[in-house]
Amino acid sequence: MSGVLPELQSLFDQHPLLQEVTWKTGESFDCTQGGLHYPIVPASHQGGRLLLFDGTHRGQASFQTFEEVPNALAQAQEQLAARVFAATLLPEEQEPLILTDGAPATIDAGGMLSLLEELHENTRVEVNGNPIFTTLSESVQASYYLNKNGRTLIRHELSSRMQFEHVDAAAKSLRIDQELFNGTVQELLRERLPLLMNTIRPRQVRDVEFAAGRYPCLMTGDVAGFFLHEVVGHLFEADMPTGRFLRERRGRRVAPLPITVSDAPDHLFDDEGILTKRTPMIEEGSIGSLLHSKASALQFGDPPNGHGRSYRGWHSPIPRMHHTLMEAGDADEAALRSEFPRTVLLERASNAVCRNGNFTLQIKRAKLLEHSVVVADLDDVIVHGSGLEALRLIVGVGATSHRQALSCWKNQQDGLVVSATAPELLFQSLWIGKG
Repeated sequence: MSGVLPELQSLFDQHPLLQEVTWKTGESFDCTQGGLHYPIVPASHQGGRLLLFDGTHRGQASFQTFEEVPNALAQAQEQLAARVFAATLLPEEQEPLILTDGAPATIDAGGMLSLLEELHENTRVEVNGNPIFTTLSESVQASYYLNKNGRTLIRHELSSRMQFEHVDAAAKSLRIDQELFNGTVQELLRERLPLLMNTIRPRQVRDVEFAAGRYPCLMTGDVAGFFLHEVVGHLFEADMPTGRFLRERRGRRVAPLPITVSDAPDHLFDDEGILTKRTPMIEEGSIGSLLHSKASALQFGDPPNGHGRSYRGWHSPIPRMHHTLMEAGDADEAALRSEFPRTVLLERASNAVCRNGNFTLQIKRAKLLEHSVVVADLDDVIVHGSGLEALRLIVGVGATSHRQALSCWKNQQDGLVVSATAPELLFQSLWIGKG
């Protein structure tokens, strides 16, 4: 890190119009049971983006090595005359914010191999005669943001994931995504492993005839996190087609219950150097605020709120979620399960898509409840509907919440790590069919 900052800071002395520089560097590491016998080589990535600004126009370009900076500067200069933005794009004058973080987080490949070998040596769990096959993945990324006002921001992010195969879907994986300034999450994996191992059980499925139609639905916190990420989060990203529609209807009631869904960033700043803030998208059942990058905030005439994010350094920041959070209610699980004579319990989602305000959830595991008792397993079903209509059909909110990490795809910036925390949600009815 000590060699990166001086090289980046020297660019401001050499180029008076240079306003911002973002640089990201990191590597990902995948280790499987079979990999114990072979050398493991992390996959590295790096890249940066620079912004020129003359008070009226701006130009930007990306680069993947420092040797490409002169070409990137030339490309950015060519854009100055083509892109006209208001002078308010210039970052506000403020006290320089300097973050120092000691040694950056690094991937401990040897430690990962040691942990994986230890897991296989000490657990030796078999399900239906099949040994558990474990994959352990870890990635680390350093993000640097500088501008000519003297602001320097550094963030280190570390993500670890441990996955088990041949086990019940509800206990298949454990994922931890954290912003760390030092160390590793391997200690957390070790700490949480016993809890996960206690939930491992053989997968038992009973197929049942199931007719597509509308049913009362109860989403676990896991499925509700997927749902809120797609139905609320993406709808409220300012660059989406729904952005202006929602902004013009701010304050309009969309849910009968006083639910609040916010984006509550875990990070201090976004990829444009803007301090993040908790942003209520649905507030007490009514339409709230959009998630903005600097460019979208300028377009709408709103203040930026720290949601400009890019997957890699050479991508332009766009409005993205950080951590979608729905506040818990007061209903216990037993009450939610017994509200309707027949309910479909959606336990585990595998994917979710939202287009033009309509959502589709792919449910990997579901159960049919009659008077709160499980009468059948329903695997591989889909749930489809209008996002805003579904919010109006929420009739119960659980008292406990579940947090999970998600991988978000948008505008060819695929794989951005986000997260969601959600309680159980009971819906009066949703359309459900076989997947």
